[in-house]
Amino acid sequence: DPATAPIDMTDWSCYTDSSSGREYWHNSATRQTLWNHPEKQRELDRAKAAAAPPLLQLRLLQLCNYRK
Repeated sequence: DPATAPIDMTDWSCYTDSSSGREYWHNSATRQTLWNHPEKQRELDRAKAAAAPPLLQLRLLQLCNYRK
């Protein structure tokens, strides 16, 4: 199941934002950028979807389904 499989970190790189000093993650294949580690972000997205009203849960999970 892609939603529960480990994220392939091949295309992800960690950088430091020069303004804030915070680390961020960038996927060179998808051009997605995250403040959180991709695995952590997936956990946060799942928690957000679980807390949503039932009618929104499926759509949120679809939107947050990471393939990499």
